[in-house]
Amino acid sequence: MEECIRLGICPFCWENLAEWHDAPVIKFGRFWAITANDHPYSGAKHHYLGIYAYHISSISELALGAGDELLSLFSEFCAENDIVGATAIMRFGEMTYTGATVSHLHAHIVSGASKEEVMDPKYPDSFITSVLGYKVPE
Repeated sequence: MEECIRLGICPFCWENLAEWHDAPVIKFGRFWAITANDHPYSGAKHHYLGIYAYHISSISELALGAGDELLSLFSEFCAENDIVGATAIMRFGEMTYTGATVSHLHAHIVSGASKEEVMDPKYPDSFITSVLGYKVPE
């Protein structure tokens, strides 16, 4: 990421994606590319990104139909990969408010452990499940 910043390159612009993002694009739409996140959140079983085709940073700049396409692609992707529950998050605007590391409109689809899996020792500190509200026994 620091190298991209130094070079003035956006790693999420589609012309740079193959060089600066390790995971391949799984699905392309007219407005979005779906790919695995190179840096998944701790506790996530699945963490994918929807990366917008054009370098914008605000949802107010989205093309007509782009939001519908993103939801459709995420829905298809989840059905194809048996993801039965997830959280969708979109980062936009000023990065100091969003925690984003890339100033390019993108969305996350994140799935954590199920409520039953939280009891499994391999998910003891699942950030995703705690955010989704599952109570983990102390």
